[in-house]
Amino acid sequence: WRSALRRIDALARDLRDHLPDDVRLLVTGDHGMIDSPQERWVVAEDVPGLVDDLTLLAGEGRFRQLYCAPRHVDAVATRWRNVLGDRAWVVTRDEAVASGWFGPLEQRMADRWGDVLVVMRDDWAVMTRRQPKEFGLVGMHGSLTDFEMRVPVLVG
Repeated sequence: WRSALRRIDALARDLRDHLPDDVRLLVTGDHGMIDSPQERWVVAEDVPGLVDDLTLLAGEGRFRQLYCAPRHVDAVATRWRNVLGDRAWVVTRDEAVASGWFGPLEQRMADRWGDVLVVMRDDWAVMTRRQPKEFGLVGMHGSLTDFEMRVPVLVG
């Protein structure tokens, strides 16, 4: 992704050079990214019992959504909190909605989120063998860190 950023930077510089002086070029992104090194990956299936009771492990390595039967929500949240400790924020969907994570949210929309949300801190990620292509990723996004929440804007 760094190579792609260098190409975009060169393209934006070339475009700016060809614009009249009274025209401004704004370049922005939709989110920031971080590098998550392999030694900071927790592979869900490699941790005994971690994926127990899940019907679906979704989302991305920095923001996992765990789906399970309602009777398992508290147990799943507790298990993930115990395993990940201070490497993640682990909350139930109801806790996230009550805390305003998603802003004003209609119930029909809230139900689309996972029953338990796992949001990684620092440069940690939760990987899953169910999505093997993600093991080729270095640059990741989706968490609540400053690097991922800030949207860059360049004015030229």
